[in-house]
Amino acid sequence: MKRIISIVLTISMIFAFVPAFAFSAENEGSEQETTATTSAAATSAATETGQTSSEELDAGTSAGEAGVPESGTIVDNQDENFNENPGGEANGEPGGTGEEPGSGEIVPSHNIEDYTFALSQSKFFYDGQPHIPDVVCNDLIEGVDYYVDHDYEIVQREVEQYNEQDGEWYISYEEAEQDPTSVGTYKVYICGMGDYTGSVELTYSIVATSITLNKTAATLYRTGTLQLKATVNNPNGKTTYTSSNTKVATVTSAGKITAKAKGTATITAKNGFAKKTVKITVKNPSLNMSKATIYLKGSKVLKVTGKVGTAYFKSSNSKVATVSSGGKITAKKAGTCTISVKSNGITLKCTVTVKKPYLSPKSVSLVKGKTKQLKIIGKVGTAKFKSSNKRIATVSAKGVIKAKKKGKCTITVKSNGVTLKCKVTVKNPPPVYVYTTRTGKRYHCDYYCWGLRNANAIYKSTLSKAKKRGLTPCHVCY
Repeated sequence: MKRIISIVLTISMIFAFVPAFAFSAENEGSEQETTATTSAAATSAATETGQTSSEELDAGTSAGEAGVPESGTIVDNQDENFNENPGGEANGEPGGTGEEPGSGEIVPSHNIEDYTFALSQSKFFYDGQPHIPDVVCNDLIEGVDYYVDHDYEIVQREVEQYNEQDGEWYISYEEAEQDPTSVGTYKVYICGMGDYTGSVELTYSIVATSITLNKTAATLYRTGTLQLKATVNNPNGKTTYTSSNTKVATVTSAGKITAKAKGTATITAKNGFAKKTVKITVKNPSLNMSKATIYLKGSKVLKVTGKVGTAYFKSSNSKVATVSSGGKITAKKAGTCTISVKSNGITLKCTVTVKKPYLSPKSVSLVKGKTKQLKIIGKVGTAKFKSSNKRIATVSAKGVIKAKKKGKCTITVKSNGVTLKCKVTVKNPPPVYVYTTRTGKRYHCDYYCWGLRNANAIYKSTLSKAKKRGLTPCHVCY
């Protein structure tokens, strides 16, 4: 029986404590009253039965202390800030750009100018295709809160029409709108719709890439190089270079051209939609002469046109002619040899003929008192002249022979280590015949000054011819 009474008392106390946890601190007084009533009822029941022991009462008191604080107030830390900011973000209400007076509630703006709009791309490169960027806005929805209109390009289009009267087709032109393809600046119009008002204007551009090269055409010799320099306006990526014929000329990614073989090639520089070309002509190196005639001790210089790097010279017969590393050929002995030159991987040749110098003329006949200039063909340096008989003929340092007296002599010349000779014959002057038809008088004739001033004619010939013509010989000259 005692056990049954103890169980009933415990259940009654539990039901008394449960309402205390369900209510807030505002119902603290009523909870205390309920607890007191429950405790009185339990005590009364125990008294009526007369079987409640002091141990059971102590147990009930301990159970009550475990569930209720001494003050009888229920504390819930999770609800400390509940309803602290009514109508604000703590209640889960979104904030806005405006505030409704007196309400404390944030109201969003309905003017689209208060929102951020951007274009997916502000610059396009011209490629002949239409370009329209997308409008980006993180806060509003296109087609619901705003709509987009574009700046179109006006073009002329051909329209083919049929003339029923003439029974012929003809072409007419009309203006039409199309998506932007040409180079220029275009506008995008963003206008509010629905609950939103206002408008926003954005711009974008279509730009053309252009290339300018430092060369439009160039001539290179085999193994030679040329650096192309490209100036790019509105670059669209990296500039690339290609060759139309890599056997003739190659080009690197940096624009360096190298000549490979004789011929022509086109180098193209490209950036985006733009490109420029350079015509390259490749030639083999050449010599300034393929044949040369050199007189003894003389020299000539062999030059290589289009030489790249070092040219190597060699003589097939150094006894006839030698050649220096700079291409200077020196004649050594009369004869023929070949000078070979290796340049840019090509062998070039020049045939050299070495000759002795000679006099012109090799013999001369002069009338007393006359002169003649001797010429040395192939003279190198200073020539020394000498006469074997100065009474008959003399010779100057410059080779001028002067006839002095009837007779023969030899003029000797030393040039280029060779001795040359010229035979000289000096003769008396021919007689002068005077023809006198008017007076029959014989006039005086001075051969050296031609002193005949009144003679009708002067004729130089042999005596037999003069007599046949009826001429009289001059008494001074004959």
